[in-house]
Amino acid sequence: MLNSTRQKPQLRMLEVIAQYQKFYGFKPMGAHRDFLYSTMKQHCARCAQCAGDGIEKYDGPQRWRYCTASDGLGMVWTSTPAEVEAARAVVAARFPEAIASRTLPHLTSPFNVFDIATSTMIDIREPRKNTAASGEESSDAVAAGANDALADGVLGQGEVDEDIKEDV
Repeated sequence: MLNSTRQKPQLRMLEVIAQYQKFYGFKPMGAHRDFLYSTMKQHCARCAQCAGDGIEKYDGPQRWRYCTASDGLGMVWTSTPAEVEAARAVVAARFPEAIASRTLPHLTSPFNVFDIATSTMIDIREPRKNTAASGEESSDAVAAGANDALADGVLGQGEVDEDIKEDV
């Protein structure tokens, strides 16, 4: 999230993509979007607390955080979980290739990355499906690569938090 003390900050593009995927459970790009919106619009609404952008004021007029009512997603469900899942199933039946994981960590997690091959946000700590038969890297190779990158000086979130505490 952009830091700002003068005006309301905005989410970065990857945060918006993660926000969409985490809320709807579908890829953020593709031919399914119009159908998804027409199917899901009766089951959700913009969050009144953050006006739909996932950011709210707190502790003074110039301090911002992710919305506590929408978990930073900017939208809230207005239907029961069963009704939402039934609507998702309608979209998934028509566009099965558009289904995406909703189990992303927080929007600002350093482990959220955009996977160009699948057009989805992924958590690089999660093992991926074994695609060795198709000539792609297996989940073990991907996980090892992610761990190597972290071992070579890229700090994980816990390490970043510890560095901040030490500097204060």
